[in-house]
Amino acid sequence: MVELGRTIKLRLYPDTNQADQFLAMSQEYQRLANIVSQWIFDHEFQLSWLKINHQLYKQLRQESPLNSQMVQSVFRTVVALYKTVREQMKQHPYRYQNEE
Repeated sequence: MVELGRTIKLRLYPDTNQADQFLAMSQEYQRLANIVSQWIFDHEFQLSWLKINHQLYKQLRQESPLNSQMVQSVFRTVVALYKTVREQMKQHPYRYQNEE
């Protein structure tokens, strides 16, 4: 059986406090993404979010106010971005041109 879904577009009007909370959450998400990205870079581009999860989950949960779902999302997002870049490099590899 096919399940249909509907998408709606709506505009949110947060108050100042809500906007500040959202900004703080976004900045924390970005900070964690940078930590995960650095870990991937330092560990030879290991792109298994499960391995990253085993290595970093407890540390990030202890030092971050974000809930577990958001931390898991950081792992998946960063890995997906690295995989996208890898595919783009396969399709259009960068070639260094000698200036001589």
